[in-house]
Amino acid sequence: MSTETALASRPPASVEGEATVTTRQPIAPPGFHWHGYISKASALLIPTAEDRAARLATVPAVLLGAPYAVSGWLGLQIQGYGGRFALWAPDLHRWEDLPTGDPARLRMEFLLAAARAESVYVSVSADPLPEVRLVFAEAVSDATCSEHRGQFSTSLDEHYGRAR
Repeated sequence: MSTETALASRPPASVEGEATVTTRQPIAPPGFHWHGYISKASALLIPTAEDRAARLATVPAVLLGAPYAVSGWLGLQIQGYGGRFALWAPDLHRWEDLPTGDPARLRMEFLLAAARAESVYVSVSADPLPEVRLVFAEAVSDATCSEHRGQFSTSLDEHYGRAR
């Protein structure tokens, strides 16, 4: 038996009076899905609650049911675009530049944000700045968006229209 298998089969350790801590993350945060949107702008602006509400009032380009689906879809939407990539950091209230030469790193950043049940906003712009491509994956709870519950697949092939 490998060390990894042995560790995985052991119950997590706990100390009396303390909560048990596990390190596994759920595949999808329970009760959440994402609405995907694509737009263009002449400048990179700070996202607002009003912008989010306006997007959510429209029909999304795609419905995504898992963080890996969010990551894959965002990655495909920016694929082939050169220039600067930025990810909206809501806790810092600013756009953070992302490395452009590593698609796997970009997708990992998207995956980590979606795994926290956060909305993920990505911008792609060329230098000089004639136009900014914005891709949004808006996180919504099933409680606030019950109309889409169960209407999406977690299969990436189905999201991208590929046959299995």
